[in-house]
Amino acid sequence: MAFHKMISFLVVGILVAANLHLSDAHVGVLYGTMGDNLPAPKEVVCGLLASNNITRVRLLEPNKEVLTALKGKNVEVLLGFPNQDIFTTTTDPLFDQWVSVNVKPYVPDVKIKYIVLGTDLSRNSDHNKYTFGAFPVMQGIHKSLQKQGIKDVKVTTSCDPSIIMQNGPNPAPSTVKMWNESATFLKDVLKFISENGAPLFVNMHPYYELIKHPNEVKLDFALFNATGNVLTDGKLGYQNKFDAMLDSFYTALEKEGYPEMDVIISETGWPSAGGVAATPENQKMYITNLVQHLSKGTPKRPNKPIQVYLNLFDENRRGRPEIEKHFGVFTADQQPKFPVHFN
Repeated sequence: MAFHKMISFLVVGILVAANLHLSDAHVGVLYGTMGDNLPAPKEVVCGLLASNNITRVRLLEPNKEVLTALKGKNVEVLLGFPNQDIFTTTTDPLFDQWVSVNVKPYVPDVKIKYIVLGTDLSRNSDHNKYTFGAFPVMQGIHKSLQKQGIKDVKVTTSCDPSIIMQNGPNPAPSTVKMWNESATFLKDVLKFISENGAPLFVNMHPYYELIKHPNEVKLDFALFNATGNVLTDGKLGYQNKFDAMLDSFYTALEKEGYPEMDVIISETGWPSAGGVAATPENQKMYITNLVQHLSKGTPKRPNKPIQVYLNLFDENRRGRPEIEKHFGVFTADQQPKFPVHFN
């Protein structure tokens, strides 16, 4: 009897450990495929992801080969709904078709957790055409998932920092808010996300803040290397730009009525070549320090672990600027540029 009870405890312990292993993975990868020299998806999934204990993957768009390779793997998937499809997928039959082609054949064998609409909704005029069409598409995809019996996949979206209004290059997070037009187009989106218990995804790069404001955003602040508080906000002190940016999003969401909404960083990183301060040493410094920092949370939400996605590969067919080709933590031949602890 005691032996059987001990075995039961061991089995339960193993199952719990397996679940914690997936849920506690703070670092995932954005698996882009814009390269003509990248390895086959099956090789990546069964080899690279498995050997590096990578249990979260973001796809910017459905990829049949990648999704097929992920079947039966203990990998949580964010499946992107591309910007260009926001224009062309506008009716119930088209929503049903998108879900039946890109989701239905793979669940539950592939652990698709979220459909993430758009690469990054933005206040930038080039993206407005996608941004203002986002909410009806989110509704349509959600409705089609329910209709086809797919209950566990939630629909959300990804934004970029342009949606919030900042007073200068290093604003105190408590002073920021969303631009009026951002609040307008996100009003229904945030309500939808909140009601469905999903997080908001945000693309966030301190590197680009450094490039935009080189006199105000210092390199050590962007790389987590500052030795003391560079920015103070009441009782809160900030030693790195990442925390200041993330707490700015938390504040902006609070002011829109969503103080408890989770924010997941759908893309961050540092380039190893192609631009100012883009060196292998700086890339290693940023990502190593970031990964060590994630479990600490931010000054506004201390001890709340942060989840991030890093670019998996350098992708030589990415468009301009050149720098976008060099964010990967692995080279195209699957060699790590430096050690990264994904869990």
